[in-house]
Amino acid sequence: MHPWIHTFQQKRKIAKRTVLYAGVIFLFLLCGFFAFSHTAFAQTNDVFGVNQIQQNTVLTGLDIRIVITKIIRAVLGLLAILTLILVLYAGFTIMTSEGNEEKMAKGRKVLSNAVIGLAVILSAFAIVQFVINALTGTTGQGISNGGRPPSMPTFAGSGALGRVVKDHYPMRDQTDVARNTSIVITFIPPVDPESIILNTNNSCWGPDGKTPTTTSCAVDNNGKLLKPYYGDCTDQNGNGMVEWKKNAQGISECDTLNTSSIKMYKTVDEKKEEVPLVEAAAMTKYEDGGAFTFVLRPFEYLGSSLENTKYTVKLTDNITKLLDGDHVGIFSGMFSSFYSWNFETGVNLDFTPPHVLRVYPGNGDTIDKNIIIKVIFDEPVDPIMASGKVSSSTSLNDFSNLLLNFVPAGGVDTTVTGTWSMSNGYKTVEFISDNPCGLNSCGDTMYCLPVVCDSTTSTECQNPYQALIRTAETTGNPELPFEAMIFTGVYDLAFNALDNQDSQHHTKPGISSDPKKITLSEKATDNYWWDFSVRNKIDRSVPFIETLTPGIDQENIDETERISMQFSKIMWDYSLGTIKIDEYPANVCSNASFGANGELLTSCKDSEKLDDLGFVLRSEDTDENTTAIIKPARALGPYDLDLYYFPSVPSTAKGNNQNCMYPGRGPWSETKNESPTCNVEFDDAGNVSRIENCVGVTTVSSTDTGCVYTPNSGFESNNIRKSTIGECKNTLQQQDISPTEYGSSK
Repeated sequence: MHPWIHTFQQKRKIAKRTVLYAGVIFLFLLCGFFAFSHTAFAQTNDVFGVNQIQQNTVLTGLDIRIVITKIIRAVLGLLAILTLILVLYAGFTIMTSEGNEEKMAKGRKVLSNAVIGLAVILSAFAIVQFVINALTGTTGQGISNGGRPPSMPTFAGSGALGRVVKDHYPMRDQTDVARNTSIVITFIPPVDPESIILNTNNSCWGPDGKTPTTTSCAVDNNGKLLKPYYGDCTDQNGNGMVEWKKNAQGISECDTLNTSSIKMYKTVDEKKEEVPLVEAAAMTKYEDGGAFTFVLRPFEYLGSSLENTKYTVKLTDNITKLLDGDHVGIFSGMFSSFYSWNFETGVNLDFTPPHVLRVYPGNGDTIDKNIIIKVIFDEPVDPIMASGKVSSSTSLNDFSNLLLNFVPAGGVDTTVTGTWSMSNGYKTVEFISDNPCGLNSCGDTMYCLPVVCDSTTSTECQNPYQALIRTAETTGNPELPFEAMIFTGVYDLAFNALDNQDSQHHTKPGISSDPKKITLSEKATDNYWWDFSVRNKIDRSVPFIETLTPGIDQENIDETERISMQFSKIMWDYSLGTIKIDEYPANVCSNASFGANGELLTSCKDSEKLDDLGFVLRSEDTDENTTAIIKPARALGPYDLDLYYFPSVPSTAKGNNQNCMYPGRGPWSETKNESPTCNVEFDDAGNVSRIENCVGVTTVSSTDTGCVYTPNSGFESNNIRKSTIGECKNTLQQQDISPTEYGSSK
């Protein structure tokens, strides 16, 4: 069941008017030819969208020799313009001489001298240009292939974002990143940690099969560990602290990054090989037989305290995923065999602790038992420390940094078991119980927070709950009161421990003998806690899309247009990762393949084609609803290409009550470019009592998907209901509905 999809368009603005201006442009080029080197056209942007970093000089990023030669070139250009004026003057004199021999001789003399002068200037210009090319290393071959521009940046590998790579931090092109940040990458398929991490601390899987150890590790005849553990840190020197930095002997107590799989380096020259590479400690946690999220902590601070510094992170095909026991390259079957992005560090270090921005339910609220618990931080936090499975075990090694306890009627505090999952750029963590309690609106299993009542049928019964987020212990550094000890609680990506804003100094109370129980002593200082109640009732309401941007079939959108969908209720953020956006036609030739006269070329090299459109999901919450935001990894319709976009929301996107968006209700209008508000009202029994400005889908499988476009010739409004998103896409790609200059070809 795939309930909703709509379309909008980025049209290429066909430049026919350039023909009208051709004469004027030619005159400007003629006059400016000698003043501007054609090497300017040879400059290209960084292939991943970040401009080249400038050299560290006070006034200019150029060598002084280059500056002098460019000044000489400019002077020669001015002289050439004067020579051209003399040629025109000589021609005018000769044409208006009316047989006067004296005027004709004067004109011929001026013309002769001008030609000689022009030859001298051209020779001098060629010499100066040769010197500039020698100093800068350019070839001067900026225009080729019949006057077309060189190959343009296609953001190669960006299509992996949203298909292979679920999320990462820092974001693409993010600026002013703290120099002491960690780099976080979350994959969609499970990844083999051995392909990313080197087991430099020689740890192995412990007897419990869950935690690492460095004692009693089995080895083969060659002394190699039989069951190495990848992605941990161990207190090898016995001082009670884990040192993730390298010591004087160059040894870290943490495993380290395999720099042949993930390469991090300063973005100095887009054509230069990525050396030297950033070394880092590498940490992960195991889930469902593999690892999804990796936290990389550079051994040295990134960048400089004097200037901003650009970095590139490149994920290579040396990374493998676990597929039926086989090791398959993570980018197998993708358009590109790698994924890369850039970010820029500022000049500062981050010593500011993270805070809890919002919790749902709020302190003192009462909720139905199928509601997802949500915590939103004011900055990204380490996902290894803020997500995990809570079991009923009392082992200190089990995840217990975020806890829910409830008190049954007449009973004692009980730990709620389930899973805390990270999403929304590592700012949101959500809890779902592992206690099944029926089916949701799509027929999937629903899970409920436990409520124990005297009468199991009573909907008035409710149990009190308490929630706790444990901050990390600190290193005791008086100058850095929030500097966290690794693996001791919640901290941000710069290792600053969680701060309760009501406390002026960081302290963390001790944990009781049972780490899964919230004690009164922990409700103090920098731990974060709140209380709420859960009633013995299930919320059966279903979400739908109220508004969207861009509007339906909106044309000529901006390349950086905000793509958003406002839902009718607060959503389960973790489930929104199934929202997608498709570009049509896909993998077309970029601007580099337009002919000399601007004609469209449909055949080009793979390097000149657009990669798949990559994207990540972000969300914004209010007290009543959630807005999902699609953030593409590159421009929409780059180079003014005539492309369509189909955002889609499958039924796996769910509200915070675990009910999916089914059927696919969302806004619809008969007029292009409009963004109406879909309004659906339900009666007490959950039946639709009123519907306005919404696509008219039903719960019948053949018409449960809202396929949203404006009716036009040959297509009536009843065609906007389909059975699947795939069928809807096939409909939207018809030339009569989504007419592009490519027609039906790609």
